[in-house]
Amino acid sequence: MGSEIRQRGKKGTWWYYGFWNGRPHRFSLRLTNKREAEAKKRNWDVRLSDSDYRATKKKNPTCQEHWEKHKAWMQEHREPRTLETHEMFWNQLLEFTKARRLGDIGKENIEQFKKHRKQEGNGNQTVNNGLKDIQAIYNRAIKEGWYTGTNPVIGVERYPVTQKVRDSHSKEELERLVSLAEERDRCLHWIVLLLGYAGLRRKELVYLKWDLCFDWNSKKPLIKIVAHEDFKIKTHQERNIPMPRVIYEAMAPYAEESGYVFESNVPNGGKHRYRYDPRKALTTLLKDAGLTTNDPFQRLRRTFGSIHIARGRPAGIVAAWMGNSESVIRKHYAGLMPYDSQIDDV
Repeated sequence: MGSEIRQRGKKGTWWYYGFWNGRPHRFSLRLTNKREAEAKKRNWDVRLSDSDYRATKKKNPTCQEHWEKHKAWMQEHREPRTLETHEMFWNQLLEFTKARRLGDIGKENIEQFKKHRKQEGNGNQTVNNGLKDIQAIYNRAIKEGWYTGTNPVIGVERYPVTQKVRDSHSKEELERLVSLAEERDRCLHWIVLLLGYAGLRRKELVYLKWDLCFDWNSKKPLIKIVAHEDFKIKTHQERNIPMPRVIYEAMAPYAEESGYVFESNVPNGGKHRYRYDPRKALTTLLKDAGLTTNDPFQRLRRTFGSIHIARGRPAGIVAAWMGNSESVIRKHYAGLMPYDSQIDDV
């Protein structure tokens, strides 16, 4: 059996050409690197020379057929949240590649998809998580015998991930920032209050709705982080935050019956990852206040946590307000927790 590889185009994909049982066959190796293509050719030469292998019927289901099987398996063996993330990344991949069958997606497609998600604004860890889930989907297909091809994610390099050192503002700095924002713009004032005095995440902030997310009861006003048709909570757990008086006094007089709290004046909402993005205005405000602009949303959120932990609030209560686990709060704010002299009572 003679075989060779040929490249389509100057920097195109390498194809395998061979004769089996007197009949010509060809297929794409889905590689643009010659050395990798030659290695894959040798592998195919060995596999196709095996009569047992050639007698095995190749399985290459459609992406939709496989997803239905994968979904059924996940529903039985995994948590709903895991299935949800698998489905999200899988749909993103199919939307990008327009692939019909599992075998239509190769390593080059995954590399391009990886860069595409970065361009769309995903962080390194998010992209890596997506690749991990897609690799798991292919692994399941191969392990269960639903697919006889190779896993295209294997060998795709992940992005480096470093833990950001996130700091917080002092109480005095937060008050100065709030005062400056109030003088400048009503919405900007609300943004600083909701981040610094309620500890909201960025996405929670920009998807707030007047009718769903606020209870203006004068005795027990609440900010409610709830999922809706356009918004899913990061932790998948809804929560209520007692509304600080400073937020109630600033926002209650302007409360509306429905709609988003923050609307963009930019065409198409000015959205990249978010339906509304106040980063530019917030960064300018921080500069004018003489404060660092690094990671402005997370820094203000951490300010909320830092102030309450330093005041001696129980870690469990702060965790419930912020939508974190108590272990995360203890990890990030350990240095601010009051010293417990009972450690010496032995």
